[in-house]
Amino acid sequence: MIPGGNVDFNQLTTERLFAVYAYMKAKQKTNVFHMENDNMLYYDLVTLMHRMHRCRVNLGFSRASSFQAVLSFLYVRNAAILEHFLRYTIEVFRLGRSKAMSYLQTKWINDMTIASRYLDLFASTSEQSRLSGIFQLPIEFHSGNCCICINSNEKEVIVFDARSLGQYFAGDYWHPNVSFWIKSDLVDPRGELLTWVRKNKGLLVPYIRGKRIVQLHVHSKNLQQFSSRSNNQPTGTGYNFTLLGD
Repeated sequence: MIPGGNVDFNQLTTERLFAVYAYMKAKQKTNVFHMENDNMLYYDLVTLMHRMHRCRVNLGFSRASSFQAVLSFLYVRNAAILEHFLRYTIEVFRLGRSKAMSYLQTKWINDMTIASRYLDLFASTSEQSRLSGIFQLPIEFHSGNCCICINSNEKEVIVFDARSLGQYFAGDYWHPNVSFWIKSDLVDPRGELLTWVRKNKGLLVPYIRGKRIVQLHVHSKNLQQFSSRSNNQPTGTGYNFTLLGD
């Protein structure tokens, strides 16, 4: 969302998922990755798809905080599993505003809060995810003890960025290049550094604590700064820091 942007932003971010579902149904598509255009991708999607298959992931996205999941990078195995999520979304809206706020335990009713509650119900534990096929894509860079993070066929540990890394290393739209972190976020990147490693075809890929970052959610929209073809990728924070939250 940007200043002066579409006033129906939250409605459109929910409607886009119905568009993805309609496309998958009409074209009989499977193994779809949906990525917002302020994300930078650093991982081969075919290789990532194989990871998803080995871990039996049907639907995967990242949680940013205890009450927000971010659908900026989404894996969908088939239309049926996305339909499951969309039916749940419809049921939340059918509650009406007052009951929905009570159910979600927040005044914000949007794709992020609904998706977070959905993860609570179907992906709150690794065992629950194995049974449901619904997974939280790993964001924690302090450990790698999960199937998607690392498995026998892929030795390299990977992490995803819901928003915390992109905001901390790139700032937000209003204050680009000013480190930004929301205290309620599950990941705290303060004091961390990015390491850029040259991979196939000479492309540079970011790592944090030795773990490969699949994608960065760059809210500041300074995508070129984080391009694998650039020679000036940031490794640390800017000169100022903004903290949101109590």
